[in-house]
Amino acid sequence: MFNSISYWKTNVLGTINLIEIMSKYRITNLVFSSSATIYTNAKRSFLKEDSKLKHINPY
Repeated sequence: MFNSISYWKTNVLGTINLIEIMSKYRITNLVFSSSATIYTNAKRSFLKEDSKLKHINPY
């Protein structure tokens, strides 16, 4: 189990800080990357973006 307060501080507040800095410096592009764990522990080597989501952790 993960520590939800720690997760929230790191990820939610971190994202808010990032957006505020982007706004301050008029940065309009952001590249978002994620982990394959949003698709659970898939047995397949290749996944498609429209594969069913079933995350196993907050990251």
